[in-house]
Amino acid sequence: NEFRAEVETVVALSTVFYTDNNVNEIMDDDYARPQDYIEKYDYYLRRILNPGYNSVQNIKIYADNPTIIHSGGIGLLTDEVKRSNWYRAVRASDASLPLLIRTRQEEERSVVQKDGEDRRDTFSIVRKIDYYPPYNKWEKIIKIDMKTSTIAQIFSNLNLTGPTYLLNDRGEIEYSTDPNLDWGSGEIPFDGVALPERSYLFDETYEGVGYLNGWRIVSAISEDEVYQAVRSSRESVILLAFFNIVFATAIIVWISRSMNRRLVNILRHMKKVKNQNFATIKTGESRDEIGQLTVEFNRMTNQIKSLIDDVYVADIQTKALELERRQAQLNALQSQINPHFLFNALETIRMRSVIK
Repeated sequence: NEFRAEVETVVALSTVFYTDNNVNEIMDDDYARPQDYIEKYDYYLRRILNPGYNSVQNIKIYADNPTIIHSGGIGLLTDEVKRSNWYRAVRASDASLPLLIRTRQEEERSVVQKDGEDRRDTFSIVRKIDYYPPYNKWEKIIKIDMKTSTIAQIFSNLNLTGPTYLLNDRGEIEYSTDPNLDWGSGEIPFDGVALPERSYLFDETYEGVGYLNGWRIVSAISEDEVYQAVRSSRESVILLAFFNIVFATAIIVWISRSMNRRLVNILRHMKKVKNQNFATIKTGESRDEIGQLTVEFNRMTNQIKSLIDDVYVADIQTKALELERRQAQLNALQSQINPHFLFNALETIRMRSVIK
């Protein structure tokens, strides 16, 4: 994030030059006399090209306008410049978007390594200056070098035991904290770098930023450093895990026993109802599912008992009254039959006596 913030600061500065109407006009104008260019340079360009920025090492505008003078902050697009990697990258880009490229410092332009390769140990933002079409007569490119010390400070602040690598979108190393790696000498593929043994790779990819899209930051961290933090907190982790297991198990057992006890109680009362024993469940109020089931069971039992008392018993009583009424009728008929039978029997005896 800090590295991206530094890059974004320089990109914002390049946008200021890119959209500056005076810069476009001064760099594109044809000057009949050198004095005319010097006058405009002293009036405007000298002031804005002074690198008084915390993130900037050097600012330079290149143009192929032959009427301008190569001076502080202004350079000509010579053949040597056109052979540089950053110029070829800008020319290959169709748009005028800023490009982040590893270059060499302008102050060390004459320094060449023993193998003949230029040492590129500076990050630069380069882009075309063609914002105003009327001022596109000459080719103009701005190159802003970032401070190498600032970048080194950003990556050294990580305080990691292992090396850190900044990779471009092609997987090549653009910067590294590895003292044994000469990352500024050229393109070094990350796949060919010998990493420390027994180490973990932590990889973070830049996304959503055009000039950093596909770039990655990779750190090789020793296993000992990773495991050291684990070992130091091992006892705490074990104690916490034991407490979590015991506490969770106790809660599960308590909930299970409570549910089982109440379910068994409901089942026992249901069997009583089957035997026409309509006893309700006496328990405390509970708002969970089993508590609601208990309440509904008690309500159902009371309703069944009430229905039996109101309908079944009443029907039995009605039938008993009907039986008693019929019995009374039979008794009445019997009471009527008994005198006639006695009279007839006595009369038969009398008549037989009379006959005899």
